[in-house]
Amino acid sequence: MEQQLLRSFLELSATDEPPSRHTLTLARSLITNPSTSDSTISTILQALTHSLSLNPNPHTISLLSDISLRHPHLRRLIFSSLRTFSLLPHNSPRLVVESLSILVSIAEQDSELLQLVEELSESVFLSVCFGGCVSARRWLLANAKRILVRPAVLVTVFLGFSKDPYPEIRRVALDGLSCCVGIQDRGVMEGCFLRGVEMLSDTEDSVRCSAVRVISEWGQLLTASSEGASKKYWSDALFEKLCSIVRDMSVKVRLQVFDAIGKITMASENILLQTLSKKVLIKTQTSDVAGAFVHGMEDEFYEVRRSACSSLRELFILSSDFACKALNLLVDMLNDDSIAVRLQALQTMHHMAQHDHQVQEEYLNLLFGALFDTSSSIRSEARRIIQLLKMHSSKMFKFCVNGLVKNMEAFPQDEADIFLVLFIIGRKHGSYAASTVEETSQDIDDFFEGKLGSNGAKTALILVLAISASLSHEINICRIPPRMFSYAVTLLGRISSGLAYALDRHVLFSYLCACSRSTSVSDSELIKGDEILQHIVNDSSRNQESREQSSSEVSIADCQLEGIEVLALVNLVLAQISNMWQPMQVGCIDGVLKTLRSLKEELGSINNTSSQSSGVLVFALKYIRVLELFGKIWTNLMCLKKSPLTGEIEINFGELDYKLRELAYTFLGLDKEVTIHLLELMVVTCTLKLCSLQPWCYVSTLRKLHSIYSVVELLLDKGSIEPSHFLAEAGKSLHGVQTSIGGMSNLFQFRKLLELFSLKQVELAGGLKHVKAELDIINNTCETPLFFVSGLPVGIRLQITLYNMDVDNRLWVKLTVNEYSCQYVYLDLKQFGDSDPVKKFVFAAPFYRTPKTNCFKLRVTLGMEDLSGEKVIVRNFRHPEHDLIYLCTEKEVFLSRIVK
Repeated sequence: MEQQLLRSFLELSATDEPPSRHTLTLARSLITNPSTSDSTISTILQALTHSLSLNPNPHTISLLSDISLRHPHLRRLIFSSLRTFSLLPHNSPRLVVESLSILVSIAEQDSELLQLVEELSESVFLSVCFGGCVSARRWLLANAKRILVRPAVLVTVFLGFSKDPYPEIRRVALDGLSCCVGIQDRGVMEGCFLRGVEMLSDTEDSVRCSAVRVISEWGQLLTASSEGASKKYWSDALFEKLCSIVRDMSVKVRLQVFDAIGKITMASENILLQTLSKKVLIKTQTSDVAGAFVHGMEDEFYEVRRSACSSLRELFILSSDFACKALNLLVDMLNDDSIAVRLQALQTMHHMAQHDHQVQEEYLNLLFGALFDTSSSIRSEARRIIQLLKMHSSKMFKFCVNGLVKNMEAFPQDEADIFLVLFIIGRKHGSYAASTVEETSQDIDDFFEGKLGSNGAKTALILVLAISASLSHEINICRIPPRMFSYAVTLLGRISSGLAYALDRHVLFSYLCACSRSTSVSDSELIKGDEILQHIVNDSSRNQESREQSSSEVSIADCQLEGIEVLALVNLVLAQISNMWQPMQVGCIDGVLKTLRSLKEELGSINNTSSQSSGVLVFALKYIRVLELFGKIWTNLMCLKKSPLTGEIEINFGELDYKLRELAYTFLGLDKEVTIHLLELMVVTCTLKLCSLQPWCYVSTLRKLHSIYSVVELLLDKGSIEPSHFLAEAGKSLHGVQTSIGGMSNLFQFRKLLELFSLKQVELAGGLKHVKAELDIINNTCETPLFFVSGLPVGIRLQITLYNMDVDNRLWVKLTVNEYSCQYVYLDLKQFGDSDPVKKFVFAAPFYRTPKTNCFKLRVTLGMEDLSGEKVIVRNFRHPEHDLIYLCTEKEVFLSRIVK
């Protein structure tokens, strides 16, 4: 087929006429086909080069570009052809620009060709720029940096075309000018700055935006290169020019202005203060800057208000008076309608608080009001500011504590973050914290004695405060009653989760136990306090860097956990699951599902990058999903006794069966007890299906049950593990049950058998490896589909990454058009490495059943045969013999037919 298409192409291209559309289509189909041989590509390249020498046209150049992308070894030949035939003066500007674009792209991949591009590009650049083709001129100006034109020439061209009659040319020229700030000539710098100022009066919004960027870049360069009075002059001139256009009619210009203001690092104090007042001050010589920030924060568009808040982040360093007044202005923005504006205002306030610019006491009500915002990000940001506050009185400290108590009552999900914030506040203000604990100790006693009206949220926070106060350098540990530490031990799980950034869980437990046993101050106890201080992250900068990594709520899940810690946490979660069997047995499925979802969220939020512990996490998440399905089926059949099988339960049965097989066969390193437990769940699933009173599934289910139990027996024979009561009785029952439809009379026996089942606790060992795959389609989107010819096979290039895959596994690529059309391609893993834990390779999967349609979509995925299951009936050797376990999500492939 390839040779036939090549002959047709050569026959059609043998003339001296420009190539027809059909000729170009034939060439493109051969070029884009990954199976086309190198000799064919070389022949096509020769024909295209000959055509280019006779009749240069954009279509031929486009085909040469395709060849250079797909066949790098031919790039130099293509470079030479384009350089010889396409950059001639009589060619159209569009053709020259397209050729130059390809030449530059090739040179960027081959450093030896850069000098050749530099030699010819400047003359071509100037001749086309001053030609009549606007589109070619725009492209050259936008890509001038890539074309390697001398900076002095670029600046001259950009300055000239900044007055072009076409707005788009003016915009591109100004954008280019803002990127040429490497020139150190004083006259050039001032000229570029003044050209930007001049273009602020342009009628086009996009041109004014570019002019703002020119002013910002060249103004900063002028300021940095000046000294003394000149430095002050240029910094003030830059600031005044930017502030003078904060009321521009275009929202894009206003946004650009405030972004530029935020980059300024120097300005006079009187000018800065004038930006916060619409009233012109006496000391200010110009009124252009009056109320610039006030106008920005009153803007009708939230994007501008947010940008105005952000631009204050660096300016407050220049003046303490300006910082104080700007902070008061920011506090008012906490009542803004936009979440984005409120969040940006808080982030700027936090940045200022880090540099000791504190929120004044009269504005604390507004700050604490942010703790009750519906946005979790805003609440978290407000707490970050509160933890940096310096409390000047006991009254102010108690106000902060009460605010955090109300915050936790309103948003219990913020508990971990609130604990950490209060811990930091208590350590910084140990004396106030100890006094608060002493005053509220009776309320704590009432709570643990079970008296009505006691506040659980406040109790937990006061206990955290007691721990932080005992670790403060301001007080002695004896000021905290020992019983407070005893109470804290009972809430160790909650408290340690919140203090994960500051304290190790085991160290905290040991410290609480030691403090709860003490009755008076002794040298040993004081030493104990000093020891634990070594385990605290008391360096505020280190603590802050950890918290800067995320603006979301702080919890134990946000920190990077080591593999052993992840394993311990997962086993702790799995231990709670066994307690849910009793409510599941009696049909309380809603509460069980709610608990399972919360456990899944807790595990899913763990941020872990260790490959050793990631398998444990994935297993636990999939196991919880299995129990969700199992609980629904059990409740419907054993508690509600629904019959016959409803559609929803049938779907749940199918998913449960697949998930169990996935758990059993895609995780390496499972110990024998866990494997037998999974097989036991498979036996229970089959038994439940037998009890569904569906004759059509009886024989196949019973046959499958026998097959699973034979694997169980094999594992039990090899080790010293005793089978559960359910498994032992199931084995006895299976020996006397018929595998034909007549055996349905034993269904009552199966139902009685299920009453013996009990869900056991699963405990995972380390070193669990997850067998999985990643699949990417190379160079294919809905806009760039693969081309095909109806009835002929097409190759689909797949980037495949396999993890922990054994070479003996049977892997298949599944290609699906619809539910009636499906094709499998076998993947021989022995061709792609022996025992590498990670295999990454490119595989061209042929699809043979190309339909007679203009375009269609394929779904591609990877599946591994479940060799332990029964063989399925296959029509030929191109189908898997067993059911597949899919290792990745489906990817879509877009294909389009070559149309004559």
